[in-house]
Amino acid sequence: MVLFVCFKKRRTLKSIDYYIVNLAITDLFLPLFGFPLVVTSSLQHEWQFGVYGCYVYGFLGFFCGTVSISTLAMMSFVRYMSVCEMQKSVHLTKHTSVLVFFTYVYACIWSIPPFLGWVDVYNVCGVRGNVDSIRGV
Repeated sequence: MVLFVCFKKRRTLKSIDYYIVNLAITDLFLPLFGFPLVVTSSLQHEWQFGVYGCYVYGFLGFFCGTVSISTLAMMSFVRYMSVCEMQKSVHLTKHTSVLVFFTYVYACIWSIPPFLGWVDVYNVCGVRGNVDSIRGV
């Protein structure tokens, strides 16, 4: 609903509204792309998508969570600056897209290493047993 309203009123959006749109997109991304993996595996009582599906699911969850938290932190910082440091906040409102982009860069810095395999597969997918059973060996 937020995305629909913002799309309709995109010409009148203020700087802070872009953070809300970013938060809505991120909060919609995980249920659309991550939860189907979990629901399918839950119905089958075991992880269905192998080790790489497990890594993708872990990446999506961590990435979306990090972007959401970073966006909320950025919103708080921008609001703080606009109340306490009005002169400096003008500079922040001009560079909203850069700050939103920074939340994605920050999330990638923390999300890509686990995606490359630096994570315990058992914790991400809730798989019991050894790694060979996940890999299908």
